[in-house]
Amino acid sequence: MRLRRVIPLCASAVTAGCLFAPPPNLPALPAVTPPVIVDQPGLTTPRLGNQINVVRGDSIPQVAFRIPVNDDNVNDRIAFQFYVNSNRDCVGGPCIPVFAEERAPNGERQRIITHSLSFSTLGCNRVELWVSSDFDTRGGNFRVPAREGDFDFATWWVYVKAAPGAGGTNPDAGVEDPAENCANLVPP
Repeated sequence: MRLRRVIPLCASAVTAGCLFAPPPNLPALPAVTPPVIVDQPGLTTPRLGNQINVVRGDSIPQVAFRIPVNDDNVNDRIAFQFYVNSNRDCVGGPCIPVFAEERAPNGERQRIITHSLSFSTLGCNRVELWVSSDFDTRGGNFRVPAREGDFDFATWWVYVKAAPGAGGTNPDAGVEDPAENCANLVPP
């Protein structure tokens, strides 16, 4: 009689163990490899982090940017945005780029961003380039990548000086910030 009680008890213990199987091995999500802005001599203009000095005379000066971006995700597009004198924290309104565009996948690791920006504001102008495979623009801060960590950015300073005789009595048209201190400003 005792054996009759032990067999069902053992059978229930064996079948109960099946309910606690280890979790299945699911494939891990691929790591995000963000695009990388490259400072390559002879290709990157202006060089990353440099200060560009221009003179505003009868016409508004322009600066041509040619920036290589490396992205291991050769099948992802690259979205890029230029900001000029924009508040990084988006305080007081949306942070909207002065120019935004995309580069389609081309099967190559490196893609080149080219664009010219105009500068009418005398003195120091901070230029930022932000790159990602996609930006989330829903919250008003266009710099937020759609995938966390999927971005890179670079900063340049463009110092605009008035041409002698243009815009005031002194050659800086009232702008007292000397060009050599422009790149040392702490960005907001």
